Amino acid sequence: MVDASVAAAASLFDEPAYTQAIELFDHARNAAAVFWCPEHLLLETASAVTKAARRRRIAHADAEALIRDLERLPVKAVSSVPLIPRAAEISLATPLGFYDALFVALAELLGLPLVTSDDRQAAFARQFARAVGLLDALESLERDA
Repeated sequence: MVDASVAAAASLFDEPAYTQAIELFDHARNAAAVFWCPEHLLLETASAVTKAARRRRIAHADAEALIRDLERLPVKAVSSVPLIPRAAEISLATPLGFYDALFVALAELLGLPLVTSDDRQAAFARQFARAVGLLDALESLERDA
């Protein structure tokens, strides 16, 4: 599982975790694998890309191309609706926002680790599910290869 911080990092070349996020998604593509995520990951990523364009971090044409490419991310998006009650419980019990809690709820439900480049989210997510940082996930993949 990946969260929106990883998808946004893979979309925006000036993000600190850009190289690692690209490497993670490339590994998934090479292994013909996908990362599970709530459907709103694509919306959050598109929002981050358009925000970057509005702030002139990237050109508008680049933003449009990146958004078209979102469908090529190796993710399996699932409906967020069944996750709402559990995500609300997680959000109310922690400082995590509701959208971040949706990722944690799905990780908990599926019993899969949540890969994130957001250290704060990982720390709170660990109360409910296994959460790993992006660098740790890459190191684990390299060890297993």
